[in-house]
Amino acid sequence: MNEIKCVSVRLNKIQAIIAVDVTNRRVEVVNCNYHDFCRVNGLLLNGECPAYCQAIVAAKSFAIWGRVRAETYIIEPEKCQFYMAKQEILAR
Repeated sequence: MNEIKCVSVRLNKIQAIIAVDVTNRRVEVVNCNYHDFCRVNGLLLNGECPAYCQAIVAAKSFAIWGRVRAETYIIEPEKCQFYMAKQEILAR
């Protein structure tokens, strides 16, 4: 069974909510205030955030190994599902 943790990350100017699948070590960016910046500057890979993004690295480190590299904390699954549903509605 997949264990998914929703992590809120706050770095210098980046604020993101990232869902981390702990068993498969995959991530899905639910919300990020830098997404438009990365899109405009051509940093997105096939429309997805790159694995070397500071927010993704910090979220994976915190969710999988418990390392704190930024201001990170776990979000309740209900709030994460709310953000994911909101993102699906906005994508329509």
